[in-house]
Amino acid sequence: MVLLKEKGGQRYLPVYVDKACAGMVGKVLKGEKCVEANTELEKVLAMAESASVTITKFENDTFYARLSINYQGRNYEVECLAAKALALGMRAGAQLFADDSILEKAGVTATA
Repeated sequence: MVLLKEKGGQRYLPVYVDKACAGMVGKVLKGEKCVEANTELEKVLAMAESASVTITKFENDTFYARLSINYQGRNYEVECLAAKALALGMRAGAQLFADDSILEKAGVTATA
């Protein structure tokens, strides 16, 4: 599970990440180098000028996201499962966002 904290707020967004994506996220967080890119998307992300992940939808207990990539002066967007977008995005140093509606629907507030 990846626990995202609202910047400047008190809400958290718990996102379940499958084993394959969790391994990639864990390596990024530890500062370890990930395995060579093996899909076209991963190759583009490795060369991207910037990238961002926005969690856009929560349906049937599943988060979905938009992975936005700026590559060679052009913008590209890919819609996919949030776990995959987080894993790929973190590998590329992407900024992470969640729509306010997602935080309202699935966010939790920590209490002391």
